[in-house]
Amino acid sequence: LYNFYDRRYFESRLRPIRITIDQRLHFQKLGVCDDVKAFPYDDVIVECKFAQADQSLAENFLHQFPFRPSRFSKYVTGMQTMAFVEQDLDQ
Repeated sequence: LYNFYDRRYFESRLRPIRITIDQRLHFQKLGVCDDVKAFPYDDVIVECKFAQADQSLAENFLHQFPFRPSRFSKYVTGMQTMAFVEQDLDQ
């Protein structure tokens, strides 16, 4: 799986928390020609990174956002997307 995206980094002044925002995510199967379409994933992924010792600080910080934290894997999502696309092409 080949995936590519635009990423922006943000860091708190004291640096215990780092936020990354990934946009324009696309997936493409490895080993195919460059002219084969890359499949987009339209959601924006916001990642919060912090040390285990800063977990309560990070949780307080995350409560300021209007969305619920969850886990997300670009690899798993890409593999699911490719499986779905291949299934569609087989029909």
